[in-house]
Parts: sequence; structure tokens; C-alpha cells
Amino acid sequence: MAVGKRVGAGLTPENVALPGLDFKIAFILSYEGDPLAELAYVDKTGAPVLFCIIANKGADAPAQTQTREALSLASWSHNGRGYLVIGGQPKQQVAEFARTLETRF
Repeated sequence: MAVGKRVGAGLTPENVALPGLDFKIAFILSYEGDPLAELAYVDKTGAPVLFCIIANKGADAPAQTQTREALSLASWSHNGRGYLVIGGQPKQQVAEFARTLETRF
């Protein structure tokens, strides 16, 4: 995926696939001058899930989960990139999506 090149992550259909989610689109944005990849999915009910990758040269940090309003978030940093999974699903489910992706990136 060309989006992966912009954030320095080897994104392939296989390594971005998540169980129970349908991949819909990937696009590149910018946040405070850093490239930001957004990958969008939907679950079987049509509820969205986003997987975000920012090439921010940040320090490695273990996965953390939190809830903001009605959204569940799981984030971590590795090899100069920050990762975030966000969705309206239960916190445990979003954390499982993040664990799956964390093993790949």
C-alpha cells in the first residue's frame, strides 16, 4: 500500500486484516507536520473502526487502553511510529484488535 510507504510501515492486505472487520479504505493525512495513515474498517453492524499510524519518531511505549465518551482506544509506539485503534466497540474488543496489530508492526 502506498499509504504505508508514507509512514514507513509495510502495509499489506494480510497484515492489516482483522478478524470480524471488513477493511474499507486507507488514506494519508498529516498531523503537526508528520504523516498520518488512517485505515478504516467496519464491523458486521456497520460500526467503524480506525487504525491510525503516525510517523512521529516517538519513543517505544507499551499498549495502553482507555475510553473517551463512547469510544474505546488502544495505543502503543514502536520503531518511531505511534499506533492507535479506535472504535465504538467494547474496550476489550478494541484492545484485542490492537494486540493483533501490535504483533505485526
